[in-house]
Amino acid sequence: MCFVVKDSGDGIEQSNLTSGSQRTGRKWVLPLIAASSFTFMPQGGLGQLIQLYLGDLHSSPLLISLATSLSYAGILLGSFCWGALSDSCRKKPLLVVLLSACAGSVAVLSLRLPAYGALACVFVTFFMLTGFGPIAMAIISGASTPVNRGRNLSALLSSRSLGLMLGSMVAGFALATLGFRWGFAVFAIFPLVGVFFVSFLGKESRHSPLKRRNRLKGLTGGGLGGLYLATVLRQAGITGAISLIFFYMASLGIPEGTMGMARAANHALQVPALLLFGHMADRLGRKGIFILGFGLSALVPVCFGLANSAWLVTVGFLSNGIGFSALYIGSTAHIGDRVASDSQGTMLGLYESSRGLGGVLGPLVAGAIVPVLGFQRMFFVMAGIAALGFLLVLLPRHEKYAL
Repeated sequence: MCFVVKDSGDGIEQSNLTSGSQRTGRKWVLPLIAASSFTFMPQGGLGQLIQLYLGDLHSSPLLISLATSLSYAGILLGSFCWGALSDSCRKKPLLVVLLSACAGSVAVLSLRLPAYGALACVFVTFFMLTGFGPIAMAIISGASTPVNRGRNLSALLSSRSLGLMLGSMVAGFALATLGFRWGFAVFAIFPLVGVFFVSFLGKESRHSPLKRRNRLKGLTGGGLGGLYLATVLRQAGITGAISLIFFYMASLGIPEGTMGMARAANHALQVPALLLFGHMADRLGRKGIFILGFGLSALVPVCFGLANSAWLVTVGFLSNGIGFSALYIGSTAHIGDRVASDSQGTMLGLYESSRGLGGVLGPLVAGAIVPVLGFQRMFFVMAGIAALGFLLVLLPRHEKYAL
């Protein structure tokens, strides 16, 4: 989407080059915020449903953790693919296709597939679903200035966290009352609601060939390699721990509804935290904010490893809510500052792909460790991996690792 941007003080005023009429940034942001809330509800709930569904099929811990790896494999491939594609084609039709395909793949899960069929659907779902994030962030980041980029992104990202929170809550309730079949069917509806709100986005103009050539120049600069590598390590530690946390809570006798509420607490805290850190990132700078997030993330698996009830697990999820909010808004605003507007989709998609790579590796390591060391020691190993990411961003010249 092509805009001329003017800072009007209380928001961004944009001119749509297709229609020639002036629109406020709010008119473009609100449909994306509403769509985001519903779009990410499946991501918030499917993790719990899939883990318990595979456990109901008597799958091994390694196979159960593979579900998380495959979901992040979808994020790894889909984020960069769809983000890069969005820089050279119309974003609105692309979002409609992605969300419709996501709804279809979730609906197939309601057929009570065998384990490997369910895992295939998980990959397809996340491959499609993950495209929404970088495309929506590219629209907003590209229309922002360094003065308000953090605040504008935080509004979108907090709506995503709201969707994740609601998805976690719905998952526990749906499983307890409807069972697996209808629980999956319910989650197939939410991406279609996202399609409805996406339909309110305005028309777009195509990028010219000259812009496409200029956009490619931004892929080799920016000094973002260190941040991306730290993100891989952080994500590996967190997703490795979370990939088996519901299975572990079930072994402690924690009710399914309590599991969903514990996970929902994470996303509930992200909603105000993202807004707060968005303002702080604009006022205090990006780096200190994302360093704080990396540090807090290393504490999450420690809480899981020390837990013998739902309370300390919830503390771990709350720590993750604060840590994720700080590192995500700080990192994405930092990337937006350093990347040309017509490369936003590509580079933000690459950032999501770095999270996806960590999400693939972490659960595989966790699933392999549990039979040897047990659950608690596995959590501490995951904490060590996340701590390596924190140490990397603390390096005074971590940005020398240019892409």
